[in-house]
Parts: sequence; structure tokens; C-alpha cells
Amino acid sequence: MATLEVHDGRGRVEYVAITRETPVLFGADPKCDVVLDDPMALPFHGRIRWRRGKFRVEAFPEAKALEVSGKKVVATRFLQGDEVRVGGYRIFMLNPEDKPPDAEPTIIRPPPEASVTPVRAKPKPLPRRRSRSDQEAAPPLAEFALVQESDPAFLSEATIRQGMPSRVVVLPPEVDPWWRRALQAVSLSGQAPGQERIATSPVVLGLVGVLVVLVVTGFSLWGIIARTTADRLFLQATDSEKNGESLNAIRLYDLFLQGYPKDARAGKARVYRALANVRQYASGAGPIWSNALEAAHEMVREVGRVPEYRDARMDLAELVLKTAEGLADRAKASADPKTLDQARQAAKFHEQVAGQAAKDLQGRSRLPAKLADAEAAVVKDQTRIKALSEMDTAVAKGSAAGVFAARDGLVDRYPDFALHRDVIARMTQASDLIRQGVTYSQATRAAESTPADDPLGPPTSLVLRSRGSKSATPDGPIVYALEDGLAYGLDGATGAPLWQASLGASCPFPPQGVPGGGSTALVVDARVNALICLEGRTGRLLWRQDLSEPVKAAPLVLGNQIVQATPTGKVLLIDLNSGELQGTLDLGLPLTQTPVADETGQFFYVLA
Repeated sequence: MATLEVHDGRGRVEYVAITRETPVLFGADPKCDVVLDDPMALPFHGRIRWRRGKFRVEAFPEAKALEVSGKKVVATRFLQGDEVRVGGYRIFMLNPEDKPPDAEPTIIRPPPEASVTPVRAKPKPLPRRRSRSDQEAAPPLAEFALVQESDPAFLSEATIRQGMPSRVVVLPPEVDPWWRRALQAVSLSGQAPGQERIATSPVVLGLVGVLVVLVVTGFSLWGIIARTTADRLFLQATDSEKNGESLNAIRLYDLFLQGYPKDARAGKARVYRALANVRQYASGAGPIWSNALEAAHEMVREVGRVPEYRDARMDLAELVLKTAEGLADRAKASADPKTLDQARQAAKFHEQVAGQAAKDLQGRSRLPAKLADAEAAVVKDQTRIKALSEMDTAVAKGSAAGVFAARDGLVDRYPDFALHRDVIARMTQASDLIRQGVTYSQATRAAESTPADDPLGPPTSLVLRSRGSKSATPDGPIVYALEDGLAYGLDGATGAPLWQASLGASCPFPPQGVPGGGSTALVVDARVNALICLEGRTGRLLWRQDLSEPVKAAPLVLGNQIVQATPTGKVLLIDLNSGELQGTLDLGLPLTQTPVADETGQFFYVLA
């Protein structure tokens, strides 16, 4: 059965025997097998039980975790030398075996019996001078004799011939007690003066004994000091690691391994030294995630086969998961593809370290979302870089349209790049290209005053009005309309038709009244692609200016000047009163909207 050693923190020690069949409960409740009289102990704090070929220590749900050999765990194996700390109590596993060691029985044998050796011997002849009667009267020889085994001369043939009895009993040699032999060895009696044996003198033997005692004591003290120093170094290293002092923990673990490489805790020291090396890069105010990932790989390579690695595997998995999240955050912030690859490698390495629990751990963490955000950031930045490269190529070719096309594709996908400084810089270059490509022609052309020929003759329209309608007033407001290529001027008060003009079926807009210009209107004759000015009340042609191409937008009237944009990128400047072309501005870009003037009338803007 196994044995537990329980220290209560006040110098008292208790030994508790446990078996595989019955779990052992420890806590503050008197019903527990090991009662812990400590304010930190819960009524039922934990238990020790046999499971899967090993004793295991497990925390109860109320305790949440246990401190086993300096680590916070929920459940772990409880091996020989492991320690469970609850408040001031410390529980050690002394003997995890489930049965006592086998003992060799002591066999006591009786002393060997004295061997009786019958020996035939010739009878000793009687002296001749004795008479026959004397010979018969003489006492017979003894039939047996007791002889010491150490005296073989007695058993020689010559001795037997000299009168040994016919049967001899051989006894074992007499042995003095040990204390008598020791006294005889060190005694000086029976030795002549000056011939004493110095090596066996009591003084020399006493000094030798004292020396042996001192040597044994020295070795014992050296062992105690070595064990104490090793314990102190190991405890200091674990405390430093627990307090987040990774560099100090690494230094102490190195001292422990250098001084005590054969200690039973050397494997654990190697494992936790490697773990502290990973933690120093993954913790603190400025973690270095790439170094942390490299240190984690190095830990698996160096101590992955050490048995103690299994106890620290989940701690390493937690650090690797934290490293993967940090690399994903950095990849999102910097939009660096290499950092994103490192984050993916860290996530894959976490699956290798954590094993089957990796999927559940990653699912409960923020790693999947952070990886998705990092991938989106990298794709977004790559799209920006590609668009900027296309814009640079267009600038080098002098194509402002290429710059705008690349910018439009980028902004359509990522609108927040519309005001990005790199995009604005290239847009400025494109604007410079546009400004450099603009030409202005001062050539003038007078307007025509006769209407264009109508091959079909004047049109005829039927206007139906409601009953009771009044006739047109001479000075009422005028309303303009366009229907089936015919422009109409209507009295705004009564709706009576005033005039009609044929403009073609593709006329883009109805007649536009000129603000402040009296009763005049501007309209485009789509049949001849000409801008014409009509008198608003009679529809009489005032002037006609050739545009040379069809237009889609109405002109802008700015004071006494008309600004007409054409689809080919030309802006025509026409005098409102005479209809004369005063100048042509060629922007080189398609224009489809009416220009807009600012409040001062000093600038106007055109959408290209």
C-alpha cells in the first residue's frame, strides 16, 4: 500500500496509508481521511485515488485547483516525491507502490553435529615383562576418543598405530567470543619490551576509528549540504518562474543542472527551464512573438521526450496559443504576409502540442477571429499595393484615365481608401496630368440667325384644352415643354399654346429659360447638333450656334456667358446675347453633366 506524509506547518508529521481500492479525501471536514486544520482548506478540498495504473490527485469543484509541486492544476498524477500544498499543510507521496517490498525469510540452521569416524587400529602389544594374568587384569582401552578438528595429527596413521582407540569422535574447533578475540588483538601482554605491534596498539586503533568517524561524518554533512543546496536552488527557481521572473528562473535552473545533473528533479528542471525560456518572450510589456514561437519549437525538440514534459505540455500549449493570437494581431496591424504565415504556423504547432484538446481550446479562444481579421487586412493591403502600382504605371504612361480607373476599382472595394494619403498623392499626379493635357482655343465663330431647313415642312399639333379655359395673356409667365421632338411654349397662367418648334426626336432636354435674360430660352436642335436661342413668347429664332456633336446636358448660364459641355470633353464658351463662340476648352475627358459655378461666379466645375 502507498504512504502519505502530512506536515501541518507546526512541526507535526502524520503518516497515512492508502490503498488502490479506496479514495482518500482531504479537507477541513472531520469526515475526511486527512483532516486539514487550516483556514485555507475547504470542507472537501480534494481527493487521491488510483486510476489508470497511477495514483492521481484531483481538486474538488469548490477548490477549482490545487497547488501540486508548485503548479496550479485541476488534476494530475501523484508520484513519489510530489507535494500537495493546502494553506500551511503539505502532503507528500512517500511510497506509491500498492504492496510492501518482498522480504527474504531468515533461515536459522542448527550447528553441525560432531562427526563420528570409526577407525580401525591395531591393538597395542603389551610389554613382555608383564604376565598373562597381569595382562588380563589390566583395564581395557577406551573405545572412543574426542579429538579437536583442528588437530589432524591425532588422526594420522602413525598416531593411530601408537595406541589410538578404534573409534574417534571429531569435535568442531573451540572459538573464543568476539570480544575476547578483540581484546587479544589489541592487548600488549606477552610481548617483550620494544617489540610491541604499533599498528594494533589501542592508541593507533582509536585514532583510526576517530578518523573513520570524521570521514563518515564529513561525507554525511557534504551530502546533507548538497541536498539542501539543491532543494534551495530548485525552490528558488520554481518561485521565480511562478512570480513571472523568467530570466532569474532560467539562471537558477542552469545552476541547478550544472551542480546536480543526476538529481531526481533534473528532468523537471530541464522542462521548466525551457518553459521559462518561452515565457520570457511571450510575457511582459513588449512580447516578442516570433522569438516565443522559436523557443517553443526548441523546447519540444530538446525536452519533448522527457517524461516530465507531459506535466508541462498544457502550459506550453497555452503559451503557443497566446503567441498565435499575438502574431495574428501584429499581422492585422502591419498587414504583413510573413507575420500572418507565422501566426498560421503557430496555430498548427498548437495543434501538435495540445493534441486532441487543441480544437476545443482554439474554438474557445479568439484565435480564429483574429486570424480571419489578419487575413482580411493582408488582402486589403495587397489590393492597395496592387492598385497603387497600377496608378504609378498609369502616371508613368501619362494616362490620367488609367489612374482614375485604378483608384475607382480600389475605392469600390474598400471605400476607406478614398482619403488615403498614397491614393491622394497619385490623384494629385493624375490631376496634374489632366491640367497638362488641357488645351484652350481662342478661335471664335459667329452664330447663325436663320433656322435650319426642315425637309418635312412645318409641324402641325392638336392641343386639347378643358372647357372654360381663358386665352393667353400678353405678359403672363411662360412654361416650356418637350414632346416627341417638338418644343412648346405655353402661357403659364392659362395653359394656352404660344408656339412650337421642331427639334428632333433625340433632343436631350426641354427649352431652358434664361434667368435674368427676359423671355428667352435655350434649347438644342438635335437634328443639326446646334444650340439655339428662342424668344420665349413667340418662339422666334434669335441665334443658332453649331456644336459639331450631340450633347446630353443642358448648358450653364453664367452672367452673359453660356458654358456648354460636350461628351468628347470640350467646354464651349458662348456669348449669351450674340451666340458667338468665344473660345473652346478641351479637357480630353468625356463630359456628360452640366457645369456648376461657385457663388462668386469666378470658377465652375465639370464632372468628367
